[in-house]
Amino acid sequence: KNYLRLATSWADICKKSGAELYSYDYLYSARTNYPLPIFYRHADTIATMRDLGATGTFIESQHPISDCWDLNKYVLTHLLENPDLDADALIDDFVNRYYGKGAPYVKKYFELLKDALDKNMMTVLCCGEDSRFNYIDSTTAIKGSEYLTKASELVCDDALFAERVNWLR
Repeated sequence: KNYLRLATSWADICKKSGAELYSYDYLYSARTNYPLPIFYRHADTIATMRDLGATGTFIESQHPISDCWDLNKYVLTHLLENPDLDADALIDDFVNRYYGKGAPYVKKYFELLKDALDKNMMTVLCCGEDSRFNYIDSTTAIKGSEYLTKASELVCDDALFAERVNWLR
């Protein structure tokens, strides 16, 4: 709500002054070992800025060891070209291609994280304290580990998919 309020205020200022509105977003990845399913939120952010009249969007991110780097880039690339695409379909397409036979359990893992993040409404700031990453309780951690173990078992015969699932683990 706060982000929308601020973005709307800037959109109004830009309209009144004849200036163009550009958005800047920063994909949080300073703590690369914490799983953050932010790829579920890209569609809302990009469409909101478009609807507010933004002329362009700049999205900064960190290096490729950050959580779900490839998935974030895939979803963002497509949504920046066309904000009306179905983000869930993009996520499914990527996961199916990137994780092979392990995809069904990787999807369950991502949905589990999304549910935990939505339930706890965690806001991630650039340099937050470790204690802010409290949206994953023990039940979620155990279930997530079970899903990724099952995904690993399904891809153990394919070195590339096994590497990707194990990196996610």
